[in-house]
Amino acid sequence: MTADLLERRRIAVLVDVLAQVVEHLLLPLGHHRPALPRGVTKVSEGKANGNVPLPGIATARPGAHSRTTPHGRGGRSCGHGSCWLSPWRSPQSRRRARACACRCAAASSSRSPTCRAPRSARSSSPAARGSPAGSSAAGPWATATVAPRSAWPDTDLTAGAAAPLLSRVATLRELAAVCEQLGRTRSRRDLARQVADFLGRLEAEEVRPAVRLLLGQAGRGGAVSGQTLWPVLLRLVGEAAPADVWAGAVDFGEAVERLLGRRETPGDLPALGLLDVEERVRALAGARGAGSRAEKERLLADLFARLTPLEAKYVAKNLIREMRTGAAEGVLLDALALLAGGDRTAVARAHMLEGDLAEVAALALAHRGGPLPASALAYFRPLRPMLAHTAESVAEALEAFGGQAGVEWKLDGARVQVHRRGDECRLYSRRLQDLTTSLPDVVAALTRGLSAPAAILEGEVIAVDAAGRALPFQELMRRFRRIRDIGRLEREVPVRLYLFDALQAGEEPLVDRPYGERWTALERVRGALPTVARVVPASAAEAEAFSAAALADGFEGVMVKGLDARYTPGVRGRGWLKVKRATTVDLVIIAADRGYGRRHGWLSNYHLAARDEDTGRLEPVGKTFKGLTDAEFRAMTDRLSALAIREAGPTVHVEPRIVVEVLFTDLQRSPTYPAGLALRFARIARIRDDKTPADADTVQHLRALFTRQRARAAGQEGEA
Repeated sequence: MTADLLERRRIAVLVDVLAQVVEHLLLPLGHHRPALPRGVTKVSEGKANGNVPLPGIATARPGAHSRTTPHGRGGRSCGHGSCWLSPWRSPQSRRRARACACRCAAASSSRSPTCRAPRSARSSSPAARGSPAGSSAAGPWATATVAPRSAWPDTDLTAGAAAPLLSRVATLRELAAVCEQLGRTRSRRDLARQVADFLGRLEAEEVRPAVRLLLGQAGRGGAVSGQTLWPVLLRLVGEAAPADVWAGAVDFGEAVERLLGRRETPGDLPALGLLDVEERVRALAGARGAGSRAEKERLLADLFARLTPLEAKYVAKNLIREMRTGAAEGVLLDALALLAGGDRTAVARAHMLEGDLAEVAALALAHRGGPLPASALAYFRPLRPMLAHTAESVAEALEAFGGQAGVEWKLDGARVQVHRRGDECRLYSRRLQDLTTSLPDVVAALTRGLSAPAAILEGEVIAVDAAGRALPFQELMRRFRRIRDIGRLEREVPVRLYLFDALQAGEEPLVDRPYGERWTALERVRGALPTVARVVPASAAEAEAFSAAALADGFEGVMVKGLDARYTPGVRGRGWLKVKRATTVDLVIIAADRGYGRRHGWLSNYHLAARDEDTGRLEPVGKTFKGLTDAEFRAMTDRLSALAIREAGPTVHVEPRIVVEVLFTDLQRSPTYPAGLALRFARIARIRDDKTPADADTVQHLRALFTRQRARAAGQEGEA
């Protein structure tokens, strides 16, 4: 929570306390409650548009006139009138006490389980005797329902302005309820409207954590595995592992909800604010080094002890990065477009250049209903990388660009984004993680070699042997995300950077320039640093020969890029086409079967899933046990066991964390899988630890491949 927001809320609480103390001193002497400003009415409790009860907060109501509400005993009938005045209570708990006072004032037939006042005291209140709602005899707390949050007055302390004494805090409880509703919604348009309605009611400081929680990104940089979290929750509940919790649970989050449902939860459990939740999750991410596991377990226990089962469900899903509510990035972009005057193109571009959807949401809310200000590249704020579609052959790729294309070798390495300005140089992964510390030799080469004092570039890092020959991708991964023994690894696994694109040169942005111009700029700024091998072929035969040379040198294939193609960050555009040795897709392992025979004791038959770009869900499209060595099977078994969330017979369902590159011969229709397609003769080419499930290929991409496959088969039959 920002210092400014904390200070404003401390002041608001102090003003509220003083006002209520004065009121309680004066009202017994016959004084009346001061009139509210014209157009403002006192709100008791209501749930309009999903808002939680908000007793005692002033809000504007069209046509309302100022009035004086006399003191009614109903406002203090439950005996809570003093406890919520305490300055040591949180705003949330004080609001709950107010709500209790309000409910007790209106009660007439039964005693509230939290009310300590005798029934006679409550039944004598004007509200209990059936006074008309909103009349002056209704007591100090009973009035209109809560207005939608978007209609609340701004906090303006000028004369006559309506200013709520307590800041409204958006809670995790509200967000969890929204997520439940999203999970039951199938229409993308309805999903976007629900998200827009929720975000539109938030304060500026709350938008970023809300978006990260909706996307399942609150735990980024500090994800917690289910294997770590589950024992903490069992200790919290005080039970051994109950087998029936998993029965019928569709995912880890629902299992957490069922488990904590066994715990007796206090009825007045305070609702955590979104900013508070984000701070707690950030503390989890910051727990590193010696003793970090115990510290994480302590923080997890403290956090989940404060959550209802439904809240715990979505916090757990965030921590293991498995939200699956249907509110994927595309839906969030649609929702932000609704808030930003319907201009989805502007929102999508802002997302491209900002790189963080939470920042785009804050921008959209700040300029609600109007055009978004133009976004721009910024040094040391990494962009999401542009992605490529797949082509069956070099000839097909060239034809897509009318022969006007550059062809580059596709190296078997890891993509990096370089930001250099003056003496500072930083490297970012395709997942936007800072790699600078892990690759000091690359940073040194850039500092020495670049001829431009400032530039944003893209390149591929590969591991090489002493003779400069490329090493397998797995060797390179030893260098990534390491913070210890960097010097030793630098000697054992030397790496080399090959540049292939320029996104900015000095203060000149290049993303909107054609690929051909960007390459020219790259040649101008690269200095002594090498670029990937490239040719602008005069014919398909020249391109085919260039591709064959790449394969002969052990590289993956080639990238074919249209000379007129603009750079589209984070988008799998048609401006780039990759041509590999065989058809490959990046898929996510969502489950594995226990092996038998020679593979006994291993998790060796992997269930593979593609991402549905409309819903964000992972849909299974096949299984394979082929492609890995015995050593890789053993290592994968250890990794998947650590990610296990439930078992069904021989199948172990796991958190969807691991991405693999899969080769296959063709696709076939499948009545078994919801996607309607299955891979034939699939085998794992390599494990892609540099990719996340968000980078996986989509169901829509597989369907497009299947359509082309059928068209090609039909053409061959026609020729026969």
